[in-house]
Amino acid sequence: ITVLVAFYIKETKSSFQSKPTVLSIPSSPTQTVQRGKFKDGIYNGSIEDAIYGDLQVQATVSGGKLTDITELMFPNDNHTSIVINRKALEILRQEAIERQSAEVDIVTGASDSTPAFARSLYTALQQAL
Repeated sequence: ITVLVAFYIKETKSSFQSKPTVLSIPSSPTQTVQRGKFKDGIYNGSIEDAIYGDLQVQATVSGGKLTDITELMFPNDNHTSIVINRKALEILRQEAIERQSAEVDIVTGASDSTPAFARSLYTALQQAL
């Protein structure tokens, strides 16, 4: 999991302001799933605590690539959780498939669900190696 932090640097001796700098900061000590060929199949990830409820994903691998991610469970005990998680999980799903990895960026507003999604997907992809 990677957290992106943007900040501006002001030059004290001149009046210009530089472009935003993006830093990649590891937010978890978990090991990275290597990118590459996965074994075809459907793999259930672990059930993870997302603070407001449990989250679990299922990874589908076809042709050696991660092709789909289905949410088997996610926090949905109230309207706010449902709205936040539907939007966030779609963003995370697209990013993970694009990257072919469980390494996803934190989605604003879903700071509890994002790490749970990544941990669950990580365990699913470990099975596919």
